[in-house]
Amino acid sequence: MSTPRKLITIAIFVAVLGVIARHAVKMTVKMGVFRHFYPHYPGDCKPVEGIQLGSEDMETLSDGLTFITSGLLLTTSAAGYKEHYRRNNLAGHVYLYDFKQPQQGVRQLKIVSTPHLDRGTFAPHGISVWEDKITGRHTVFVVNHPQREPPVDTIEKFTYDPEQQQLLHQATFSSPEMRLMNDVQATSDNSFYFTNSHASHSILRILLEVLLDLPCTNVVYFDGRFYSVVADGIRSANGIYMSHDRRYVYVAAITGQELWIFKRNNDSSLTEQQVYPLYSSPDNIIVDRVSGDLYLGSHPILFKLLQFMQHPGSSAAPSQVLHIRVKEGRVVSAQELLYDDGGQLAASSSAVVFNGRLLVGSVLHKLLHCDVTVPM
Repeated sequence: MSTPRKLITIAIFVAVLGVIARHAVKMTVKMGVFRHFYPHYPGDCKPVEGIQLGSEDMETLSDGLTFITSGLLLTTSAAGYKEHYRRNNLAGHVYLYDFKQPQQGVRQLKIVSTPHLDRGTFAPHGISVWEDKITGRHTVFVVNHPQREPPVDTIEKFTYDPEQQQLLHQATFSSPEMRLMNDVQATSDNSFYFTNSHASHSILRILLEVLLDLPCTNVVYFDGRFYSVVADGIRSANGIYMSHDRRYVYVAAITGQELWIFKRNNDSSLTEQQVYPLYSSPDNIIVDRVSGDLYLGSHPILFKLLQFMQHPGSSAAPSQVLHIRVKEGRVVSAQELLYDDGGQLAASSSAVVFNGRLLVGSVLHKLLHCDVTVPM
């Protein structure tokens, strides 16, 4: 080989090594390998009675009633996660918590099935509730990962019966656009947005998405008849929530470690407004009923979350709650409201403040209630 060719080969080799090294450093930082936090809380905190293993997502209504999903299980979950699930006799449930009566803990809602919903394979994830201000009716949408092969995600629609404390199943929605879903946001009693956190159920593809940091997930809108992709190019789209004036839609990108803010158009399409870096891996978003502020359950050290999802019974992932103020579709300020090293609460996934009290959910651990006595 001539000298010029040797030099070109060496240059290409060095360049490739440089690209690999740069990506390795980037992923090491993103995984939080060298990150350290000091635990702090907004006030006294204690676990909520009646729920021990899982409070992944929640929706708080204007009167303080909060619907909570529990029993997250994916067909792609690790063997250690599935074993922990079976060993503790876990199952998919929806619970109800009342901020005005916190001493009562949570109540499990009875799910009234239909032939379209197999109660035995019900594995709830994201949740959204549509309140009809005129009739007082509550329509509940739940992302479901039915435990069957081949894996096909669905969104289940229920109506809430407050007298009987039960959810009456109304419909099952399925579509090829539903890949590996995460969360749902109702826009009426028969329309909604949802997020795909991965492009498929393939474990190999999911691994490549994470390791290569690929922006290949999206947000889809269902108008009651048709499904359409309204946002894409997101690194693991997770939680989704709409502002209460219905002008903006917020999306958490868990591996992108970003908050995406979209302006909602008249036809429910979305226009990107801002992508705000969080330097933490956000899970679910809840918008404050009064202030319009955002509360995010987040994972500050991503590699510890991945370890927890492999072996939840023998490892702990830290918990973090972020409080983000927004104005006209842009972030004004962001602060950390809570950090726990995983002792009191492991792998926080959702959070909301109501009347000076904070409720924090988790992927597969406790539900934490805290007084908020610090300035916000």
